[in-house]
Amino acid sequence: MFQGVGSVGLSMVFWVIGFIIAASQLAVYTELASYFPHRSGGEVVYLEQAYPRPKYLLPVVFAIQYVLV
Repeated sequence: MFQGVGSVGLSMVFWVIGFIIAASQLAVYTELASYFPHRSGGEVVYLEQAYPRPKYLLPVVFAIQYVLV
């Protein structure tokens, strides 16, 4: 990372930004998991509950997007 950036200070800033992003993702997934403690899947479970119709649309779209990305 240091070779790509060229500065120790800037690489440390990028590490801190990465930590903040990872911590915020952890908070989101923890909250989603606490809403539905008996189901796994995080985002998909939340989206299924928020948008129930048409059935299986969001899990299929989420799976396709995950495979493509």
